Amino acid sequence: MHLELSPDLVQLQDSVKRLLHDHYQFEQRRKYAADGGGWSPETWKQYADTGLLSILIPEAYGGLGWGAAELLPVMQQMGRSLVMEPYFATAVLGVSALTAAGSEHSELLEAVAAGEHRLALAHEEVDVELSDVKLQARNEKGRWLLSGRKCAVLHARDAHTIIVTARVQEGPEGIGLFTIPADAPGLTRHDYILVDKRSSSDLTLDNVSADVLIAPSAQASAALARTIAIGTAALVAEAAGAIRAALDCTTEYLKTRKQFGRPLSEFQALRHRAADMLICVETVEAMAYLAAISADGPRSSEAELDLRGGKLLAGRHGRWTCEQAIQLHGAVAMTDEYIAGNFLQRLSVIDSLLGTQDAQLDGLRAASVAQDPP
Repeated sequence: MHLELSPDLVQLQDSVKRLLHDHYQFEQRRKYAADGGGWSPETWKQYADTGLLSILIPEAYGGLGWGAAELLPVMQQMGRSLVMEPYFATAVLGVSALTAAGSEHSELLEAVAAGEHRLALAHEEVDVELSDVKLQARNEKGRWLLSGRKCAVLHARDAHTIIVTARVQEGPEGIGLFTIPADAPGLTRHDYILVDKRSSSDLTLDNVSADVLIAPSAQASAALARTIAIGTAALVAEAAGAIRAALDCTTEYLKTRKQFGRPLSEFQALRHRAADMLICVETVEAMAYLAAISADGPRSSEAELDLRGGKLLAGRHGRWTCEQAIQLHGAVAMTDEYIAGNFLQRLSVIDSLLGTQDAQLDGLRAASVAQDPP
């Protein structure tokens, strides 16, 4: 099957490429990482001005009303440039959850589209499956109070509003989605920097007052599942862009670096290694298309298989490709001042988000058994 972007998406991809070329050369990225904020507010404003923050926001709320398929070329380019802004946390995870809540949050979505408001999704917990929630919510005299812990909340320190998943009662429909201000009383945040130099936080909530985003119901569970699906497709697309860039910089290095008076690209063993990298890159790119299509389609066991398979291969092939890029560059790639090692850092984090390789394998086995019972 031959997969390619439509002319409109090619145009979108080119505009993102030009934007990041102007604002996100590797040396500029290193300056953002060294700065206390870790990312560029000026570049964030450019995202808003060019509509990148509005891709998943419905047209009724001032957005473009697109889906994972249209998000794919954007995430690929962001993967190539190793962007550090809270785009995934806000414009992908946060917006997906808010959109599922309906029109009553239109003002918040409009503020996100304008670049004036940032979001974070607090869902993952320690020693808990991605599909489960232990953090408790209770209703006292019409006021919701949240207590418990969340881990690995991306860009929580940069957010204005945090969307929290919480359990109200047992069962798959006992999960609700809530919003809390990032500076809410009773919220304790432990910030840290991930290996890819982006910020993350562990949260402790002690009777934090929250507003209902989606009450515990099948709708809340479906909204969470769709948010994870969109997020997974976006991560696969970002991984595809990152490893394509890792391959490009490696092949360029092999063509220019000489050993024994000959370019490294003339050594057959190294050419074979680069060819293996290319196979992995094109496999992940194909899975990124499939994951985007599945995320935009109806929820089904086939779609779950495609998304889990895409995430698994993005982690497995992505990390291997970046490891080969480092080896083929030699010692220079181990320095933080050279881009090749930074691709591996980012792929390591992508591999851990929304389910590790082991979690995806377990999910694939379970979904396969459900499809073909013994």
